[in-house]
Amino acid sequence: MAGDAGRALLLVFAAVFAAGVAAGLSRVALAKYLQDDLAAGVVAVSALTSLFMAPRAVSALLGGVASDALGERAWRLMIGPPMLLISLLVYLTSLTRSIPVIMALNALWGLLSGLVWPATQVATSLAAGRGRSSTAMSIYFAVAFLGMTIGQGVYGVLPLGNPETLRLSSLAFASSGLLLVAASRRLPRGLLPRRRGGLASSLVEAVRAGAAWILLAAFASGYMSALLREFLVYYLSDRMGYTREMLGSTLLAAGLASFAIGLAVGPLADRLGVAAVLTGVLLMGAAGGLLLAVAASPLAVAAGIALAQASSRSSLPLTRNAALFPAAAATLVGASNTASNLGQVVSPLVGGALYEALRGRSLLGVPGEATPFLTASLLSLLVAATRPRRGRGGRG
Repeated sequence: MAGDAGRALLLVFAAVFAAGVAAGLSRVALAKYLQDDLAAGVVAVSALTSLFMAPRAVSALLGGVASDALGERAWRLMIGPPMLLISLLVYLTSLTRSIPVIMALNALWGLLSGLVWPATQVATSLAAGRGRSSTAMSIYFAVAFLGMTIGQGVYGVLPLGNPETLRLSSLAFASSGLLLVAASRRLPRGLLPRRRGGLASSLVEAVRAGAAWILLAAFASGYMSALLREFLVYYLSDRMGYTREMLGSTLLAAGLASFAIGLAVGPLADRLGVAAVLTGVLLMGAAGGLLLAVAASPLAVAAGIALAQASSRSSLPLTRNAALFPAAAATLVGASNTASNLGQVVSPLVGGALYEALRGRSLLGVPGEATPFLTASLLSLLVAATRPRRGRGGRG
C-alpha cells in the first residue's frame, strides 16, 4: 500500500507540473490575446479571472460535499477526467475571436478546475499521511508553480502567436489529465476517511477546531493571488510599459524566488504548526502588496511580485491540507478552495474598477492604478492579526 501511495504521489506531482506549465502559458496568452489581438480593455481582461473563479468556487464546494456524501468512487472520478475536458476547452478558445464565447469557455474551464484540483489535493495529503501532509502539499504546490513559472517564462520567448500558444498549452493539459487518471488508479483503497455523523455536525466540529480562520486566510490569499494574474499582466504592460520579453523575464525571476520560499513552508509547518507559519506567510504578502503599490523601478516591481507571489502560493499547502480537517475532509478542502476562489472573484473586479476610477491620480501617495495591491496588503495584514489563540487553526 505504501508503495502504491508513493507511486501515486509521483504521478500527481508530474501531473501538476505539466498543468502548471500549461497554465503559465495559457493564462498569459489568453490575457494578451484579449488585450493585443482583440483590443479588450482592463475590465474585460481582469474579468477573465473572476469568470474563471466564480464557477470554480461553486464546483469546488459541491465536489467536496459530493465526495463526502457519495463516497470514494465519486471522489476518484474527479481526479483526471475533468482535466482532459479542460484541454479541449483551451483548444476551442484558440479557435474563436468572439470575446463572449471566450468568456463562456473560460467559465467552463473554471467549473471543471473546481472539480479536479480539490479532489487531487485531498488525495495528495491523505496519501502522504499525517505528519508529512504539509510537506507533501508544499511539494505539490511548489512543483505546480514551478511549472507555471516556466510556462510564463517560455511565453516571453516562444515564437508563436497567442492562439498558437493556447493550442500548445492544451497538449500539456491533456498530458496532465492522463497522468492524473493513472495516479487515481494507484491510490490505495479506503483512503478517503468515512465521515462520522451528519455533515452539519462535522462542519461545526471543524469550525470549533479553527477551520474558520483557515478559510479566512484562504480568502485573503486568493484575493492577492488574482491580482498577480491577468490584472498584473495588464498593469505591467499598460502603466509600466513592459514588453513581452520584459514581462516574461520578470515573472520568471519572481516565480523562481517564490518557488524557493514555497518549498520550505511545508516542512516548517509540520514542525512549528500551520497557524504560526501561515501568519508569517500572510505578513509576507502584506509586505509584497505594499511594495508593489509603491514600486517605481523594475527591481522593486520584481521584489514585490516575488514576496506577494510567495505568500499567495505558500498559503495553499497550509489552507488546503486535508489532514487539518479530521471531519468532512473533502468538504472542507473544497470549502478552502471556494474561499480562495471567492477572493479571486472579488479582487479583479475591485482592481479593474479602481484602476479605471483612479487612473492618473494618487491615493495616500500611491499611484491610482496601483491601489488594488494596497487593498490586498491591508487585507492580508488584517487576517494575520485575527489569528485564533486556540484550536487547530491556532496550534496548526
